[in-house]
Amino acid sequence: TEASVDLARLAGLYPAGVICEIMNDDGTMARMPDLVGFAQRHNLKIGTIEDLIATGDRVVARAVLHATHAGLLGDIAPTGRKVRLASTIIYRFDQGRVVEEWELFDKLGMYQQLGVTPPPGVSKTTG
Repeated sequence: TEASVDLARLAGLYPAGVICEIMNDDGTMARMPDLVGFAQRHNLKIGTIEDLIATGDRVVARAVLHATHAGLLGDIAPTGRKVRLASTIIYRFDQGRVVEEWELFDKLGMYQQLGVTPPPGVSKTTG
């Protein structure tokens, strides 16, 4: 998704994202403590799905991603700042396949966390 690509850029990585499920050696689904250890062993980042709602042919996911701005993001040099990126993604399915996807995320909030956009009510010229 667009947010995962921006997150990869923030982390100084190739601009791509993969969403998958990790299994433990015994075949059970890995839970957060397992995933934290897995991510540390393999130098990976973790994003969480806060809500997942399905109705009819649509699924809505509310996700939160955390990263450190360690790479070039467009023309913004790495700041070393930690950012929290919240997004909401809506998927429409047809015959078991995603046929449409819409995503909203707080890009302005991300830029404010990076310190490149002033918060509301603050002018760049007056501080």
